[in-house]
Amino acid sequence: MLKTSTLFVSMLLLAGCYSLNNRHDTLAVQCDINGRTQDKVLVKFTNPGGVELSREQLAQLQVQYQGTSNNQALTLTARACVALPVGAARVKAKISGDTPLSADLVLDASAATDTIHKVELEAPGVLIMGLKCPKNGLLAADSLDNLVEVKKSLGKLNGYKVDLALYNAQNEKVRSLFAKDILDESLVLPSSFNIKNVDEGTYKVELSVLDSYHDKSGAEAKSQCNLTVRRSCAKDEDFDPATVSCVPKLCDNAYRVGAKWTDNLALQRGEGRYECRLEKGQAEKVLLSHTCQGGYFKSKDSCLAAKEIAGSCALLESDEVACWGTVIGKDNYPSRRDINLQTAMKFPEKVKRFGSSCVELESKKIHCWSIVYDENASYRFMPEESTPKTWREAQLKEFVDRADPCSGITFSGGKCEFRLTQAEGVNSIQPAPNGSASCLLDVTGSVWCNKSVMPKSKVLDSSVEAAPYFRVADLPKGALQVRSQSFTTCVILIDGSVMCWGDNTTGGVGSNSSALNADKPSQTVDSKGAKLTNITQITSTLDFSGQPTNYALSKDGRVFAWGSNLDGAVANGTPGEDDEGNALFSRFAVPILVETIKSITPLAQ
Repeated sequence: MLKTSTLFVSMLLLAGCYSLNNRHDTLAVQCDINGRTQDKVLVKFTNPGGVELSREQLAQLQVQYQGTSNNQALTLTARACVALPVGAARVKAKISGDTPLSADLVLDASAATDTIHKVELEAPGVLIMGLKCPKNGLLAADSLDNLVEVKKSLGKLNGYKVDLALYNAQNEKVRSLFAKDILDESLVLPSSFNIKNVDEGTYKVELSVLDSYHDKSGAEAKSQCNLTVRRSCAKDEDFDPATVSCVPKLCDNAYRVGAKWTDNLALQRGEGRYECRLEKGQAEKVLLSHTCQGGYFKSKDSCLAAKEIAGSCALLESDEVACWGTVIGKDNYPSRRDINLQTAMKFPEKVKRFGSSCVELESKKIHCWSIVYDENASYRFMPEESTPKTWREAQLKEFVDRADPCSGITFSGGKCEFRLTQAEGVNSIQPAPNGSASCLLDVTGSVWCNKSVMPKSKVLDSSVEAAPYFRVADLPKGALQVRSQSFTTCVILIDGSVMCWGDNTTGGVGSNSSALNADKPSQTVDSKGAKLTNITQITSTLDFSGQPTNYALSKDGRVFAWGSNLDGAVANGTPGEDDEGNALFSRFAVPILVETIKSITPLAQ
């Protein structure tokens, strides 16, 4: 704590006072001054309230005159008067001791010489100041805020001198932060002291209060505090100006440089293993490895959802096309251990239409691909001379396995328009469907199939016959899409669930049944018995023996597969047969999520 006896003085400008009828001799007598006073300014000192000074006070009173050309101590008369020369000057008067008094006068050249100027001595003010110094010292970057504390301030502060400065380790003054010789009655301290141009390092902050006028010794009261100026940190740290400290550089606001952790990928589609690395001075979250939830497609650094499916390929949200399995046959296939081949086809512009082996881009350019068997089977783009020039040509060459949800033949992209009509007592479907369509979906959501793929659970009702089609009466609600492949038929109902019937030799019905045939529409369920829901599209492929593999796309972009797994068609990492062609893991009777064990490798056009 700093406590000093501080000078509080009153400032008096002596100018323009009234005369006492120019009776200078009388004034001289009243002040007990010998000699003429016409060219003198007479000043008389008194106690507060104008009370005459006592003999003891008069003996202790010291007066210092600071004129233009001289500085001297003055001797007072027995009446506590002094005669001062006319002109600008400053006069300080004080009585030291247990009850100190003081005055501070400022004279100008117009001070009257025909009167006695009475000046009342006043008790000095009290100023106690200190530094707010933490136990371990101060740590700052660009400014020192709220550093000085005024613990006590009473009376007038005239006469105090306050100085705040920085000193280096050699005790050399580096910078004056604040200096004030208080000539008025108040002290205003700034709330912040600028140290932006001070070099980083260790310093000492010193606060000194000088009371040379009131204190006989003229000693300074000092308060000190250690200061560290810091603006830079280690490479793996950031400087925090708010706390003037170095904090670790963090990834995800939690992990320091060098840390490794596991976290969910974006959109909760998988899980990644991350490391926080220092890249160009910044903490960067780096993906080391990741796994995707079943049904999503693993890219280099994310898990992609499918927008559409066709055959054993999917159009991804990145506008790449991912394909899996081979679905071509076993001849010349180099190894069953390398099953589940997955490749992503990249294109130079946005995909407009998509099929199992081709896409049409916004520019109407057609790109197609196929599996090529050499040392390793792989997908490759067809050479330009073999690529169809139009989408219609791609359809005719059966490069586009994109079944119409209404008929299972040609994709129209529009609403189902088939209607049951009657003329002269004969039912028919209009407009006339393609003769090869096994099943149809009409405007009401009813499903019509030819006799060969109708459910066997009921005798066919001729009243709902529109040759060669019969209405499937065993569905609980209307359908959104129908897909018939070989002798297995599946539909998407309006609630997003799937029902299938027919040949179940390789599990194509997906009802978790070991029966080789489903005589009535059966709910497609997962391994836990829960029905498949939120399905927006179904498609299928045939293996070399004519058995189907069915695929379904959900609203969240996941792909399900069930049925034949020859050549790895269900894409779950297990081969459908060994190197000699013997069946292995070839029948999946419930839908499973297509899995991408390794990242799909982009194949650029």
